Amino acid sequence: MKFKYQIASGVLIVLILMGIVSSLAYRNIQVMQSSADWVSHTEEVMSSINKATKLLIDMETGQRGFLITGSEKFLEPYNSGQRQFETTINSVMWLVSDNPVQVHRLERIRERYRRWIQVAGEAEIQLRRDVTSGKSKMDDVRDIVESERGKLIIDDIRDRFRVISETEQSLIIGRRLAAADAATQSQRFLVWGTLITFLVAIGWSGYSMLLLSRQVGGEPGQIERAARRLASGRVNISLFDDIESPTGIAASIQAIAENHRYLSEQADNITSGDYSVDIKLRSKNDVLGRSLLTMQKTLRELKNETDEQVWLNREVASFSAQMQKQSSLKDLAQSALTQFATLTRAGHGLLYLRKTTVEGKEGKEGNEFVRFASFATTDNSHFPEQIMLGEGIIGQCALDGQSIALTDLPASYLRILSGLGESVPQHLLVFPILFEGATVGVVELASFREFSRIQIEFLERSLSILSVLVKAAADRQKTESLLEGSRELAQKIQAQSKTLASTNELLEKRSQQLKDLNQNLTKQAEVLKVQKRKLLTAKGIVDMKAEQLEKASNHKTDFLASMSHELRTPLTSLLICAQTLTDDKDKTLTEDQIYAAKTISEASNSLDSIINDILDLSKVEAGKVTIEFEKVSISDTIKKLTRQFEPVAEKQGLEFPVVENESLPEYVTTDALRLEQILRNLLSNAFKFTQSGSVTLQVGTPGADVTFSNSLLNSEKTIAFSVTDTGIGIAEEKQQLVFEAYIQATLSTSKKYGGTGLGLSISTRLAELLGGEIQVESKLGHGSSFTLYLPYESDRRSAGRDVREKPRDHAARRRLKGTSMTTTL
Repeated sequence: MKFKYQIASGVLIVLILMGIVSSLAYRNIQVMQSSADWVSHTEEVMSSINKATKLLIDMETGQRGFLITGSEKFLEPYNSGQRQFETTINSVMWLVSDNPVQVHRLERIRERYRRWIQVAGEAEIQLRRDVTSGKSKMDDVRDIVESERGKLIIDDIRDRFRVISETEQSLIIGRRLAAADAATQSQRFLVWGTLITFLVAIGWSGYSMLLLSRQVGGEPGQIERAARRLASGRVNISLFDDIESPTGIAASIQAIAENHRYLSEQADNITSGDYSVDIKLRSKNDVLGRSLLTMQKTLRELKNETDEQVWLNREVASFSAQMQKQSSLKDLAQSALTQFATLTRAGHGLLYLRKTTVEGKEGKEGNEFVRFASFATTDNSHFPEQIMLGEGIIGQCALDGQSIALTDLPASYLRILSGLGESVPQHLLVFPILFEGATVGVVELASFREFSRIQIEFLERSLSILSVLVKAAADRQKTESLLEGSRELAQKIQAQSKTLASTNELLEKRSQQLKDLNQNLTKQAEVLKVQKRKLLTAKGIVDMKAEQLEKASNHKTDFLASMSHELRTPLTSLLICAQTLTDDKDKTLTEDQIYAAKTISEASNSLDSIINDILDLSKVEAGKVTIEFEKVSISDTIKKLTRQFEPVAEKQGLEFPVVENESLPEYVTTDALRLEQILRNLLSNAFKFTQSGSVTLQVGTPGADVTFSNSLLNSEKTIAFSVTDTGIGIAEEKQQLVFEAYIQATLSTSKKYGGTGLGLSISTRLAELLGGEIQVESKLGHGSSFTLYLPYESDRRSAGRDVREKPRDHAARRRLKGTSMTTTL
């Protein structure tokens, strides 16, 4: 550096020092300003905390006032506080967002506040409102207040607010101290900076004088001798033994010597085969260093290629040895795919084999490829079991016999999943497995990283080995299958030979027996001809009787329909008149006349019910019942029956509990109208024959000991409607008779309780039409339990068959009892 520049440098240094002093002073002023801002910030936080505390106190005070007085105006602070409290808390959390501890404390306050609203605030207010409406008492309010649930939460919130305030108070004290320290430091910087600048200006003149001598760095003769030694190629010696720290020209010569020494060491490393150390260029003009760097790079690439070939040969040999150990084609495919995915660092993999190859057939026959192995797949159902030749990427690869590579896969294509997360692969590689020019399989791999050249070469060489092993394994599998078949066939032939020998002996014995039987059969044939003629005559008589019975049944049905029409018209008029007389709006009838009118009305209703039962039974036996299957809500059906029979239970002074299993499905598929009709009949009978105690309707599932007569019912998919009473009960020998039409348990029962005896008969027929059945458990004098079993999902075809066939069975049974039925009618 020239001397004039040295002087200018001295002035510049002084100016720089002054600038540094000014900068430090300015920074301290900024620190003071920042501390003042933080103090204001802390004061704002404390103001918001005080506001939130006041809101909470106002809310608690308003709530207490409402609990004492019941006046809604005391809830104004409570309601307005609810709107403002969380807003204030959120504001404070934003202000202290730089302090995670304070944010956590505020979050806990908000949680505790919400807990107070839930368990104390709203609960106590609602209880006080219930007191006002008469649903609760003040003692309940006093009990919940004295439990101190709300007080404990409020005290906890106040303690947390106090901790936050104390923390902010300590922060504001620290920030004020920081501002004071910044002011003191600013004063110190100004004093000491000015003093240092003055001293530097004085010392710089002396320094400039020394600087010139240092530019040379030593005696000129000594520097000249060092240059000659360097020119002679001596780089491993110290050029300036008597100079502790060379400077200037001497330092430059020393740097040249060190650079030559460094390059010499790197050349020795390259010669010994160490290419790991990077050569650093001294400058862009370092020609020698650049040449040495190029040589190192070339030798390194050559070594990498050699290492890759060694790795490739080793892994291919290892792959071949490991694959030859696999005993089955399935194990071979899975092991090969695992090796491919592991060595190529793939995250997903699939292997497909030609179906004909698996079956051991030759050539290119067969266009189907079946999935034979997978690697790290989450759900194999997403991947096709079979792929046709030319179908998709795999099919096209099999058709062309060429590999296919895809990059930049879309997000919806595939996801690689691990325990820590999942992501989309970026590269897809599909390779054919070729044997003698034919594609015997396809391998597909997906990876986050691009497949390297050496990995692709490994796949190509390994797949050629795999194709031979696949073909050999398939042939071996086919051979083993044929051998096994041959062994089984030989065993069967041996067993059949023994059987034929014994059969032959048996046939010889039976041949003689058949000859004897043939003579007897000839005699019996003549007898059978005579019996056949008699049977044909009897069949004609039976057919004629059956036709007469069918006509009689039709006449009965027509008669019942006509009777229904002829009876209902005057019966309806009779019901209306009887009801009008019973109401006696004009108050002209005596009590005896009103009683007589009620008797007429009740008798008419009873007659109408009997007609309905007879017609229902007639429809069932005639096969004219229409079943409409639909989704029926179990809950709605139970509620409807409960509303209908609760007045009956109340009138008779009986308990009527309804028990519904919560594990049942919400809906069953059946006929809603017929289901309600069956349950009404069962409940009506229960209330009719129960004088005291209870009638229970229970909906659940069949017990483990239940046996169904209907083979279509499955206990796991069957619902049970049970009607249990504490009435008169049924003797065990009478329990099956109650399901017959026009029959009750005893004659005294019919006289005492009335009825036609058709309800259970109709219910049984309807249950069969719905695909279910009715069972009874009863003990005389201890009540009865009738249970209707229905499937969750009725089989429409089976139900339809019941509708067509079972009525004819019942009709035939009624014809056999035609005399007693007619008498009862």
